[in-house]
Amino acid sequence: MQSFIQHSRAPTFCLAAPAPKADEDHILRGAETPFREAGIENVGVTPAPVRLKLWELQQRTLTEFCAEIGVKFLPNPEGTRNADGFLEPAYYGRDSSHANVAYGGLVVEQLLAESSATVPVRPQRGARFRRVSGAGLLRVGRQLSQCRLWRFRHSAAARRVERNHEFKGFAIAKTDHPYRHLPDTAFWKRSVAKPAASEVDPVTGFDLKIGPQTRVATAGSCFAQHIARHLQKSGFLYYVAEDGHPIIPEPIRRANNYGTFSARYGNVYTARQLRQLIERAEGEFTPSEAAWIDPDGTVRDPFRPAIQPGNFVSVEEMMADRAQHLAIVRAMFQSLDVFVFTLGLTECWRSKADGAVFPLCPGVEGGTFDPERYEFYNQPVADVVADMEAVIAYLKRVNPKAEIVLTVSPVPLMATAAPDQHVLSATTYSKSVLRVAAQTLDEGHANVHYFPSYEIITGAFNRGAYYAGDLRNVTENGVSHVMRLFLKHATDTRAQNAPVQAPPQNQGDANEAFKRAAEKFVEVECEEAALDR
Repeated sequence: MQSFIQHSRAPTFCLAAPAPKADEDHILRGAETPFREAGIENVGVTPAPVRLKLWELQQRTLTEFCAEIGVKFLPNPEGTRNADGFLEPAYYGRDSSHANVAYGGLVVEQLLAESSATVPVRPQRGARFRRVSGAGLLRVGRQLSQCRLWRFRHSAAARRVERNHEFKGFAIAKTDHPYRHLPDTAFWKRSVAKPAASEVDPVTGFDLKIGPQTRVATAGSCFAQHIARHLQKSGFLYYVAEDGHPIIPEPIRRANNYGTFSARYGNVYTARQLRQLIERAEGEFTPSEAAWIDPDGTVRDPFRPAIQPGNFVSVEEMMADRAQHLAIVRAMFQSLDVFVFTLGLTECWRSKADGAVFPLCPGVEGGTFDPERYEFYNQPVADVVADMEAVIAYLKRVNPKAEIVLTVSPVPLMATAAPDQHVLSATTYSKSVLRVAAQTLDEGHANVHYFPSYEIITGAFNRGAYYAGDLRNVTENGVSHVMRLFLKHATDTRAQNAPVQAPPQNQGDANEAFKRAAEKFVEVECEEAALDR
């Protein structure tokens, strides 16, 4: 190589040998004459893992040597090796030692792309070369006809490459385009299809960092409770503003929904519900619907219908508890550092009188449904964005340093009230609206950060392993994957959680066994579940 480059003025490249073939039967069938004469059928083939390690050692040695002498080392073309590192069978040559013409065409394309030539390249008519075996050293001039190639010889392969790649003697210019310079995260195969499921990481550009003393408050749908639980487990300050009187034993407080969220508001499924919660806390909105009376005389808060086990004993008790709750909500927003809100639904039920939105349809968990008083409403993107813009503006006014993290709940709808809609289609619409709204808000505000928990749970890469048997609840493995990445990207301390087990690649019994083993999921308080009781 050193002698070669001393006599060359053109850029010089060293081509990597094709990766080893894992298929030992193919190697035996295609063994060339010298190997057959040596008795390969009796001796056998060196185990694939050993051949792969030797090949990798060769590549490392060549890479280091080329770097020392100023030669560009070109690795195997993208996509020619499988997940284990071996040559893809689609690029096997006829014999045991070589790759095929398709592989050679990719090498030529790679070489042309890497070459510093900027003028059109015209292959010399009649030029021939044969399959690549071992490392090849190329001197690249201004035209392909000027190339000097070790181990490339004249053969009919050139005609096939010209035909397959449409060279046919026409000028081929070295081109550049934006995709050549993108990171692996921009390509599906590299960042989604090839990595193990537990290693897929779709988080990019997430610049928020929280420390052990950062007050992180949460609200939203059921999935938001997982974030709270893992923050506590990992030693971060999960900010619970409404935690009940300390004289009450903790198990009783937890049973009464203290600490489930940062305040005792229950599930806040929609952006409109969050906006109106703030407006009620600030005294800017007082809904006409004051209380719901159950048949047994107990009382529910229409905006927290399942918050009090056994309900309140009187309207006065409920109103006093609500007043205290709203005062704490107001103080929470004024004193938190980071607010994590999980967008859950677009579908809601609201009062025809004043537009007050309820977490559940009246009549499901308290109250009595009356079509003259209540109506179904499905928020479009513009409404979700407008409601969240109001929330963001409020936070900037009362707490200018506050940061907001938005997520979209991966939990599908329990049921849909959208006319003539299948629940699957309704779920897709709802989550799509929320995802677009979250992206819009993230791009429009420096203090708003979108975290892709939805993509982690619903992504095809995990082959459904992050959902329990009901295809709705999220398994502990799925939650752990989300929170491991959240702690990795959003905290100053790297997460210590063990990697999540990847689902098996094959289908059938093995996959079902894995899903049964992963079926364990964390119980969360989800008022929406009452829709299907």
